[in-house]
Amino acid sequence: MAPGHEPPLVDPGEARRAQLTAAGLAVLAGLVLGLGAIAGRTGVVATVALAQAALVPAWVLGARRPGRIGGMVLGVAAAGAADAALLIRDRTSPAVLLGVLGLAVPVLLAHQLTRGVVRVRVTESLAGVAVLVAAEVGLSTLVALDRADLGNRLTGVVVLAAGAALAVARLTDAVAPVPRIADGLPYGLLAVVLAAVAGAAVGVVTATGPLSTTEGAGVGALVGAVAALVSVGTGFVAVMLPEPRRALALAAVSVLVPLALVAPVGYLTVLSVAG
Repeated sequence: MAPGHEPPLVDPGEARRAQLTAAGLAVLAGLVLGLGAIAGRTGVVATVALAQAALVPAWVLGARRPGRIGGMVLGVAAAGAADAALLIRDRTSPAVLLGVLGLAVPVLLAHQLTRGVVRVRVTESLAGVAVLVAAEVGLSTLVALDRADLGNRLTGVVVLAAGAALAVARLTDAVAPVPRIADGLPYGLLAVVLAAVAGAAVGVVTATGPLSTTEGAGVGALVGAVAALVSVGTGFVAVMLPEPRRALALAAVSVLVPLALVAPVGYLTVLSVAG
């Protein structure tokens, strides 16, 4: 080992397999959400609910934070409340989702109090459930976007660009994670750059109609870059976990959490350029 270089924190072979699995799941998630957008409002609601349902066990099992049962209940409840808040009055604005997040704060604290004698690693548990709730509510932003003018087309731009970007990022890191974002971790800046390029390309192809070519490229590039950076963050969580790791759950987390957290970015971006 050369001086100044840290040993890898995960086995290179294991890291490569995880990256390839995540790339496959990114393609699958992007296509499912994209097909939902093509199908219209009912399709968007159904595929977003499917992604929300998959995220709950993936995060709880993959991240392995304490308070798992309560975390799953709160994740499902947050998803249901966020979707219902948008659907009951057919809302286009996601502002109502801030109310869901606000109400979630005292519930998160109450969850820690109900853990009783097993109340250990409270900060870690609270943070883990908070991330899950934020991701579930973030996915609901796609439901709000679909209700805008030409919303199904705009939703398709966001989810397909994000899915393609995540797939390219994970494939790039599987082959050449350079230059390393952090020593010992299999994530490189090249993946982020190529993710932005992939997002831009998908944005150009899918944005015809609601957006111009330049606007589609810009939206796709931003969505792709943000999704790739968030996936690096989830990767840091994964590599710091003790053995044994649940590989499939972690791969799902590295795809679904970035898709969820990039959804509000996509909402604000496409409506600002389309409006």
